[in-house]
Amino acid sequence: MVHVLTSGSSKSSDDDVYGSESAVSIVPAASTSATGRPCAPTQLGGLGNRNKAWNGEANEAPLLRAARPRTDGDGRTLMAADEATINPGRFLRNLLDFRYREVTMVIATGAVVAGSIALFPGTENLTRGIQSNVGPGAIALLVLVAVAAGAVKGAIGFGYALITTPIFATVIDPALAVVILAIPPWMINLFQLAETNTGTEYVRREKTLIALALVGAFAGVFLFAAFSTGPAIPFLIGVMIFGYVLFQVSQSFVTIEGAHHPVALGVVGLLEGVLLSVANLGPLLPAYLHTFERDTDRYVGGLGVVLGAIFTAKILGLAVFGVIGSYQVWLGSVIAVVTIVGMLLGSYLRRLEINEARFNWAVNALLFVISLNILRNTIPALFL
Repeated sequence: MVHVLTSGSSKSSDDDVYGSESAVSIVPAASTSATGRPCAPTQLGGLGNRNKAWNGEANEAPLLRAARPRTDGDGRTLMAADEATINPGRFLRNLLDFRYREVTMVIATGAVVAGSIALFPGTENLTRGIQSNVGPGAIALLVLVAVAAGAVKGAIGFGYALITTPIFATVIDPALAVVILAIPPWMINLFQLAETNTGTEYVRREKTLIALALVGAFAGVFLFAAFSTGPAIPFLIGVMIFGYVLFQVSQSFVTIEGAHHPVALGVVGLLEGVLLSVANLGPLLPAYLHTFERDTDRYVGGLGVVLGAIFTAKILGLAVFGVIGSYQVWLGSVIAVVTIVGMLLGSYLRRLEINEARFNWAVNALLFVISLNILRNTIPALFL
């Protein structure tokens, strides 16, 4: 089921989480189940819960408006938004009024656009930072993958990095893939932070979680710098994707009671920082919040804050260790720019009627095959 951030005519708990009068929605917001459990993870984890229900009224969204979710004849959820329309005028007016969402999104977009222009290495050096056997054709393939992943992300909120990271890691050097793919998720999480209107109050309330995540991010950069060569990084990517697929499948058969464990949450935040820095994949924190905490505030806007902080720390750490240079920043910025194109395309694709359960199983099957292929190539080099 696809949900789009909307404005509300009256204040409610939903307004506190999602805000009101949103001006753009190219990342679908997470919904909650009838029990208050967050659904449809926003970044790096999850295809959503099978039993979703939107708890608020869908009123006018200034830039993008969507109809209520639909079901097929058997009552199965269809990923559709029949009346999706774009209102650039409202977005521009909100931007000129210095609204939080619009300003944040313009800053994020402007940063990657500026990086892709200012750091352009010249046509003769387009592939100089990649291994010699990778040509313009391979870069074009990576661009298409980024557009497709952005479209899927924009349409259903599916984890962008879960699609791009394993494919990039099989086309180019896995370590390079982890470096350049730090920039698009940074931008995406700023979008998510803007759309959910999460601000300094969340940072004050969750300062321990954010601090531990930052510690984990810098520790992960140190580990990445030490093990960036060899099969260790792609092996970790394969293991995480395989584990993610098992987690998704298990949700169809296992019911877990919600709970709040501050110590466990802190540990998970620390590990999330490590995993995102080392392998650019971090489904651990989204999965934990989705399974145990079930706190919409933490889950929707909170992930944007925590993951945005991690990727910021990761990029800074990579620069300190000399792992990321101008070429890597340029390539990552280009991938981020084309990702925006894909996400805008995905906002239009929401009107398509696709059975979500079947789509979820198809994507899980694809990820399963990709993970087996990565493990097949890395296990012998590591253990045999």
